[in-house]
Amino acid sequence: MVVVCASLTVLAPASVAAGSWVRGVPINGLSGWLGTWIPYSGQPVPGLCIQADAVNPAAEVVVTPSQLRAQPSLARPADLSVDIAQMAYIMKWYTPTSLEFSNTDVDAAATAFLAHVNFENSRNAQANVNELLQLTPAHIQNRARQMVAEAKAAGVVGWRAGSVTGERMRFGTIDGIGVKNGAGAYVAGKPFTITLNGPAVFETTGTNTYTGTTASTRIDGIKWRSTANGTVSYHVDYADLGASALGYASPGGGRQDVIWFDSSSLRSETVAGPSFEVIFDFQPIATSNVGTSKVIDSTTLVDTITASADPNYGDGKWLEIDGKPVPVVYEGTAYALGEEPVDPRDEVPADARAVATAGGVSGRDWKSSRSSKRLASIAATLSGSIVRTWARNAIPACFQCSCSSKAVV
Repeated sequence: MVVVCASLTVLAPASVAAGSWVRGVPINGLSGWLGTWIPYSGQPVPGLCIQADAVNPAAEVVVTPSQLRAQPSLARPADLSVDIAQMAYIMKWYTPTSLEFSNTDVDAAATAFLAHVNFENSRNAQANVNELLQLTPAHIQNRARQMVAEAKAAGVVGWRAGSVTGERMRFGTIDGIGVKNGAGAYVAGKPFTITLNGPAVFETTGTNTYTGTTASTRIDGIKWRSTANGTVSYHVDYADLGASALGYASPGGGRQDVIWFDSSSLRSETVAGPSFEVIFDFQPIATSNVGTSKVIDSTTLVDTITASADPNYGDGKWLEIDGKPVPVVYEGTAYALGEEPVDPRDEVPADARAVATAGGVSGRDWKSSRSSKRLASIAATLSGSIVRTWARNAIPACFQCSCSSKAVV
């Protein structure tokens, strides 16, 4: 394990005690290096020094790890400027984790350079930054600029709740899922989970959750379907959005403060999407114009049935699938009740005799201004008898199936 340091006052590596070997690049005009240095005892992962004019870390010095959630206000070029999340990205990918690799010298120096110009917190912080900007070799500063550009492109600063299609329908999609960087470009590779709350599930999972990974473009077409009538809401959980803090230790005693990549501080964000109404089914009803009992004497009984959707069920509208109204089968039966009238009721009297049955299937003609249609003329030649029809609630024909038969109530 190593720690990256830049020191203006320490001795050159050859004069440092055994075990304090550094990797990095010596800086002309300074008495130290930009490079890796042995970590403090208790420091969990490799880190970077942020006090250029203090004494370098030593393995025998014990520190208590904490977190750094703010950074000093330092003047430095925009293309060398990073925030906490961007610095964490750079340390995660470019801070050397071993002394065994000889190709990390420039990376070690570049990460050390960025740590100082962005997080230097010594008494002479700005003066130290200015001196490092003047004396650090161009190839190290250029490598640092490459790291900054990469970190900014990968860093997430915005996350999207997306949008919904299929309002007041049985099927739809959630679109526009993704996260963006500071330049407004979509960032790939971030895990996300969408959770539905209410009567709907995702087509691909059959559950109320859908997991995926963000792409370099917005993600559209995540399909859902309703399971009942009602209101659905959802939220999106995005994970691994960068660090919200850096690991930090301040040993005191004139020694360097250090920062490091803290994997426990990875940020996640939850964003709520819009609520929307969904339809799963509807309740068709039928209204008869019989009204009161009729005495039939060698005449034809004609009953007009008005089909409609129960306004107290679901959204109270006739359901359409693929732009077409769901067909519904209605059936009415006329019963001879004898010569004595009966009170209207929901159930057919047990001793009533069926004399005729007629029915029909609703369609587009049942909608809007043409909501009434004569289903049938029931002929009854029952002299002196009272005849009444019971128009019973109907159900959708083959609703939610592909069969050709019709369900009749």
